[in-house]
Amino acid sequence: MVTNFNIIQLDAAMLGTSDLPEEYLHNIKVMRMPGFQPFHQGLALHEAPCYKAGTEADWTSSIEFLPDTEEDLNKIWDDFNNGIPHVDIPLAIPVTRWDPTQAPAGKHTLYLYHYNPYNLKGGAHRWDEIKQEIADKILEYLASRCTNMDSKNIIGRWASSPLDFERNNRAWYQGNFCHIGGQISQNFGLRPFPLVSNYRLPVDKLYICGPSTHPGPGITGGGRAAVVVIMDDMGINFDDVITGSLA
Repeated sequence: MVTNFNIIQLDAAMLGTSDLPEEYLHNIKVMRMPGFQPFHQGLALHEAPCYKAGTEADWTSSIEFLPDTEEDLNKIWDDFNNGIPHVDIPLAIPVTRWDPTQAPAGKHTLYLYHYNPYNLKGGAHRWDEIKQEIADKILEYLASRCTNMDSKNIIGRWASSPLDFERNNRAWYQGNFCHIGGQISQNFGLRPFPLVSNYRLPVDKLYICGPSTHPGPGITGGGRAAVVVIMDDMGINFDDVITGSLA
């Protein structure tokens, strides 16, 4: 069997056994999580964003806004750790600039991403109360940097808070698509920690794949790496399967 649940979730209760190594139980308890998670909006537009900075900015693959000083940037991360949301560092990706098939002819889509804490001051449940307000303010910030991001340009729009992401995918513990933090001690050959860095969980014939494992989230080939290990344990040569030698 193979799971892609967050390694933090795979405790004795989830795995249905109390016979787990102390090293394993200790490591899942001390895994470090980032203080911020995704807050995402998807927009359908008549026109792609046009930036006040000029056409060169319009045709970049993405625009990510940052504060003017390192001190201000550090304060944002501190605020995240204290459950305080922000709206002024969005990441905007107008995918249809390069792939027009993702919208009807002449129309556009926009991926509007922002970091924000899952654990809000006062509790994660508060996302249901403030989600729309935060989404509106993020969009307002982007509009202040553009010439055409007013309501007349927006055909449709949806937003997802970190709490929404957790509800929609139970493996996204606290809404985290990366599963765990990006510290060196939890990455590369150490991801998520040495005892299970080979995709084998300490339960017979149970394996883990997905963002908790190396090389992490995204389209990175992690599933392939897990399959190689699983097939090897089954006595199947991965290369023979890929080349069709077993046919």
